[in-house]
Amino acid sequence: MGTTMAPSRDRRRQRGPHRPWLAAAAASLAWSVGASSADAPPNAPSHRDMFNCAKQKVRCSVVELTDDNWQRKLDEMPMYIMLYAPWCANCKKLVPDLKRIASKLRKLGLGVGAVNVEPNPAVQKTFRPTAFPHLMFCPTFDPTTCITHLEPSTDTMYEWILEMAVDELMLLDDRFDEAAAAYAELKELRKDFETYPTVKRPNPDL
Repeated sequence: MGTTMAPSRDRRRQRGPHRPWLAAAAASLAWSVGASSADAPPNAPSHRDMFNCAKQKVRCSVVELTDDNWQRKLDEMPMYIMLYAPWCANCKKLVPDLKRIASKLRKLGLGVGAVNVEPNPAVQKTFRPTAFPHLMFCPTFDPTTCITHLEPSTDTMYEWILEMAVDELMLLDDRFDEAAAAYAELKELRKDFETYPTVKRPNPDL
């Protein structure tokens, strides 16, 4: 039987929408909030422009998520995700922090992704962001597993992601290694974690 992680203090989280999201039907979903694609600025920056990697030959450290690749990319790794609009000034201010965190998380088997909601109506309709940036941790592609990051702070963002990763990935059979790596990193950051249960690989014989 696997170890159940104790709930952390001051969770300050909120589950995603409790309804299924079928990737195959993404193209047919109507927009629910915000501007339509017709209202988007004609020279809206691309993902590579937004994250300052347009001139780089390597891939962006922050993964571009879309209606079409959402399930495939989230199948590869759990992610901390920003829903944004290209005109959002606060979203642009977060870019350096997201890139810095992305390089740290990748070593743990985790990722950082971003979705421009204007050309991705399925994502927008599913999560219905009321303000930008909308930040959340998604352990799987199922939006009901996503946890909204309420009152995010760049000072504690990395720690919050690690805490969510430990709590949520321990519940998934195929994500134990990522949970253990996040736990080890979190324990280095927070010395008060001596009382936090040790992450142990579940015994399949029990």
